[in-house]
Amino acid sequence: MLIYIKYMICIKFLIILLVFYSYSSVVLPHESESETAPVIETYAEDFRLIDQNDNSHAMSYYSDFKSIMLVGYNIECQSALEKTDLLKQLQSLSQKYGVKIFFIDPDIKNERQKVKAAMKDSKFSYPVLMDEIQMISHSYNIQNAGDFVLIDTVTLVPYLKGTLFKKQCSEVLSDTLAKGFSNNKNIDCHDKSSWQKIQRYLNFSYVPGRCNLGYIPTKNINYTQHVAPVISKTCMRCHNSDDFGSFQGYQKVAGWSAMIRQVIRDQRMPPSGLDAYYHGFTSDYKLHDLRYLIEWAESKKLRGEGPDPLENFEKKDSKFAAFYSKNKTPDLVIEQKKIHRIPATGILEYQEADLGGPTKEDLWIKAVQIKINQRVVHHANLLVLDHPVNEAKVKTKFDGMRKISKTDVLFDKIKDSNGVAILVKENIALTSKKIDNTSIVMPAGIAMHIPKGKYLAMEYHYNTTGKIEENKAQIELFLYKKHLKLKEQKVMCIHRNGFNIQPGAKNFTVTSRLKLPGAITILSLKPHFHYRGKSVKYIIEGPDGKREVLLSVPFYQFKYQQHYFLRTPKVVQNGSYIITEVVYDNSKEFFQNPDQSIDVPLGSQTYTDEMHLPRIFYVDGEYTGKAKY
Repeated sequence: MLIYIKYMICIKFLIILLVFYSYSSVVLPHESESETAPVIETYAEDFRLIDQNDNSHAMSYYSDFKSIMLVGYNIECQSALEKTDLLKQLQSLSQKYGVKIFFIDPDIKNERQKVKAAMKDSKFSYPVLMDEIQMISHSYNIQNAGDFVLIDTVTLVPYLKGTLFKKQCSEVLSDTLAKGFSNNKNIDCHDKSSWQKIQRYLNFSYVPGRCNLGYIPTKNINYTQHVAPVISKTCMRCHNSDDFGSFQGYQKVAGWSAMIRQVIRDQRMPPSGLDAYYHGFTSDYKLHDLRYLIEWAESKKLRGEGPDPLENFEKKDSKFAAFYSKNKTPDLVIEQKKIHRIPATGILEYQEADLGGPTKEDLWIKAVQIKINQRVVHHANLLVLDHPVNEAKVKTKFDGMRKISKTDVLFDKIKDSNGVAILVKENIALTSKKIDNTSIVMPAGIAMHIPKGKYLAMEYHYNTTGKIEENKAQIELFLYKKHLKLKEQKVMCIHRNGFNIQPGAKNFTVTSRLKLPGAITILSLKPHFHYRGKSVKYIIEGPDGKREVLLSVPFYQFKYQQHYFLRTPKVVQNGSYIITEVVYDNSKEFFQNPDQSIDVPLGSQTYTDEMHLPRIFYVDGEYTGKAKY
């Protein structure tokens, strides 16, 4: 009996050796060359990147898949990728095992339009995530075209790494996909020794011709030289006090570094939601600045030499604050006649407030500040009316809301499967939404104009806060003294009616193409949607049919609602069209959707309805001034 037990122990030991050998000894020549950087244990988290078609992808959005597969890509190695047998199998593997496949391109030499053209002609058309600051590929150690990583969509933990250029990967990949991340027989990604076995088994050292992804190393990233200047320029407008998390000094920035890294990875910050590929706005940011912050947050957080640039940071004045310091006394102050009392709860009708009139002369406005209760105001419109507000035309709209007519001139109108789109001039002098646009300074030579004989009113859309609130607006106007050569800023808007977003609908797209009213010069753009608004793009189509993307916001965040000011005004020729592409999302995967179970019609209420208001601020004709805000 004892001999039998010893015999069985020996057999089990041999089996263990064979199992270990299957992982550790199947190594291609030059094993020492296959060593990779240590796996970062803390990157099991969300991230967001923009693809070659300007679409934004957050990994958490794909929780309805079982796994996400990232595959390293660059144009120079595309033909080599297409020749691999495993790449041919990816589509069937993804359908069979519920895998969402992305290529990922961290090679900054690959221009997006070229990648778009290359994938359009490819046999395997996948989204290519443009990792311009190399933050994600570096985290997952994707160094070459064909390197891949599998990520579990529930935990966002990577659980298998390899390369498509190794035949051994085919069996491992198929078997792993079939079993899934939760199968205990899979290699545990939390076991560092298991990771080392995977790295030896799936050799990363082989690179087909010109398939290296071209990382650009950055060295000695430190706080004083690299991080503090970016923080000062980009973040300190809000992060100068404990209200939003103070970044005043090295210790505080280092303490917030994990959060800084995460909000850059998932593109919540910078809050503009802009696609940095399309430049030209005052809220632009530089990609290498974000890389400095990411790499510093992932490193030893070197301080660097010299005094701390942020320790005694003084908040720089905003454009309006700088103007106000020189022009402290407004030329005209207008106050709301009656206080509005807002209930603690409930869905509210729009409310109007009388500001008086008629105006005794033309008002050419250089700057304006609206003082309102921002806690409760969803948005407020400063209206310019022909009659007192109690005599203004009030209609019950298609969504049941009672509203004053805010449109003066119809420029163009189309009808399509999503209803009717109209391009109109609005009689809104200024719109204040959430925390922005309560004050504005006009560019030199441009003014907001309120003609003589007009009546002013505020139109409010209130949101309840859980307690009774009050609101009474005060408007401070700073006027031009001379106005003979001034250009008048106007506003047009694309209004929609008729569409309905069904429960669970993903990427519900509404596209409009409307003819502009002659030659104009665009100064700024301000889109407005509600909680299902996902992305927006403004495109100019010239008389020759050529299209130019003017603004792309692939990640629209309702709570920020930015106003995008062009650094150089955009002259648009007569005969041109404005095209807007707006994407809504009513699925449970969309991060800001309050309720995916309901139909969402076009309407006024924040939580249950959607709005479609891409606004354009412009002057008539060609304006070639600098017009810097």
